[in-house]
This record gives sequence, structure tokens and C-alpha cells, in this order.
Amino acid sequence: MEFLESDSSGYSAALDKAFLISDRDSQSFKEEQYDEMLKNCEDKDIVWIVSNPSFQLWLLFHFTDDIESLELEKISSSKKQIQEIETHIKALSKSGYTHGNLKPSVFKPLIEVAIKNSVPYCLSVKDLKESIGTNFSELVKYIQSTGR
Repeated sequence: MEFLESDSSGYSAALDKAFLISDRDSQSFKEEQYDEMLKNCEDKDIVWIVSNPSFQLWLLFHFTDDIESLELEKISSSKKQIQEIETHIKALSKSGYTHGNLKPSVFKPLIEVAIKNSVPYCLSVKDLKESIGTNFSELVKYIQSTGR
């Protein structure tokens, strides 16, 4: 945050919003670390964008709102959860996605679909500590509303 507040960044707390984007897979944060990060973001007026278990969930919402059928809660390893999500993204996107390489031309036209599909799973950052979902649509809506 100190960098953002320096003269060279061009950041203005009155005009701009700061976002922090992270996954909530089991390797990312211990519970106490999550709570500390949440408090730090709140104290510094940073919007924390969290995907539990991973950003790939946001990508999946471009194609479906049915994540219950994946039964992610029954999969104990977040790595296996992510693999399950990626398997479905690959099938639904018809070659528009491989890990680390997605085709924006496949996903960009479906942003409004992703926002709509994510609504039931667009949880507060506090809830995303324990629950599967993402609040990534908050960032997208902000970008859309500001034209940035």
C-alpha cells in the first residue's frame, strides 16, 4: 500500500480502489493467516477478491452455474478440486483453455454469463474462508462501471 500512496504510482485513495486477488486453496492460507489478511485488507481499504478453491472456478462460471454436480466439497484435496474444475472447463470451452493458457476470445464474450452464474456463489470474503465460491465478479463490475 505504501507504493500505491507514493507520488510515483498515480494512485489516489479518493479516486481509485486497490484490489488484492488470491486463491483460497489449502496451500494458500492457514486459518489464522486468512483472518490476518482479511483484517489487513479491511484496515487499508483494500478489496480482497478470493476464489475458493481457485480462479479456475471463475472461469468455469463462463459456461455453467452447476457446480454442485462436481461435488467439490467431497474432494479433500484442493489440488484435486482444481483438477476437477479444469476438466470441466476444458470440456465446456472446447479447447479454449489449458492450465496457464486460456484464450481470451473464448471467455471475454461470456463475462456477463459468468457474472450471472456466479451470483449464488458470490460470497463475502468472510464466507469464502470456508465455502466454495468467488467474489471475482466484484472486480469485473468495478472495471465495467469505471471503464478502466
